[in-house]
Amino acid sequence: MRSGLRGAPGVPEPANQGVPPSARVLAGPDGGSFLPAAENGAAGGQGRSEGRGSVRHGRQVAGVPTRPWSVEGRGLRGREATERDGAVIRHLLASLARDVTRELEGRPALFLAPHPDDEVLGCGGIIARKVRTRTPVWIAYLTDGRDGVPGAPEAAAALREREARVAASALGVPEDHLIFLRFPDGRLGDHLEAATERIRALVEELGIEEIFAPYGREYHRDHVAAYHIACTCLRPRARLYEYPVWYGPWIWMRLRGRARWAALAQLRELRRAVRIQVAEFLEAKQRALGAYRSQVVQFEALGAWGKAFLGGFLGPYELFFEGP
Repeated sequence: MRSGLRGAPGVPEPANQGVPPSARVLAGPDGGSFLPAAENGAAGGQGRSEGRGSVRHGRQVAGVPTRPWSVEGRGLRGREATERDGAVIRHLLASLARDVTRELEGRPALFLAPHPDDEVLGCGGIIARKVRTRTPVWIAYLTDGRDGVPGAPEAAAALREREARVAASALGVPEDHLIFLRFPDGRLGDHLEAATERIRALVEELGIEEIFAPYGREYHRDHVAAYHIACTCLRPRARLYEYPVWYGPWIWMRLRGRARWAALAQLRELRRAVRIQVAEFLEAKQRALGAYRSQVVQFEALGAWGKAFLGGFLGPYELFFEGP
């Protein structure tokens, strides 16, 4: 295991010594294992292309946790989610989560985005709220996101960085509070030590009291790596808030049989669920999301499923899980 993960709270350490980086396995927060690098021909990005972030019959795709609740069958696009069902589940989670809106005011925060647009999807409202209350916020984009746009990788990376700057401006984050680490999309797990050193230095230099990172049970390898980086870099008495992107309420509607029951068993996670009121910041969040046009058009092309997915991030609350 990369040295950057050693000592992370609640993270078991698998036997990876002597194993090539591309074959190394990261330990999940519950002991599950995650592949940090591409395998079986899977590409990086956020799991939006065919074969990314899904489990085919008889074949595991890199970036998916080796757990029974992984997406099965035909992957994320197998059956269309309905907005009504998704809204019911989101409402249930929001109603049961503890409201921490006031608790988070005034605490300097660092938002870790595995790819440009994750920060808006999961945290756009709280970012805008903190800016409104003059609370210092920084956004660190860990990878260049080049695999999220079809075509030339270099041009795609440059495009997504431009979109990130426009999105941050829509939320009120100043340009000098944006940090682009530009690690290869889909390969963050191969650069854990370097990424962790950079983030740890930022946390100490800026006096960060809160880190927002992807949910520890996410199944995209870059999201899992970002979670481990956050755990490693927490200062004493600092707080970690995990935001779900791909492991959202809608995923339960796509699982079958034992996989669905295993996912529902994760309802015990509700004890860690918190919510933040963001209704008055939805307009800013929508503008920020619209800035990521290269990503939005891909979801729009998916029809009802894509609209339901994006709509799940535009409610009056943002949901998080309090970290260890």
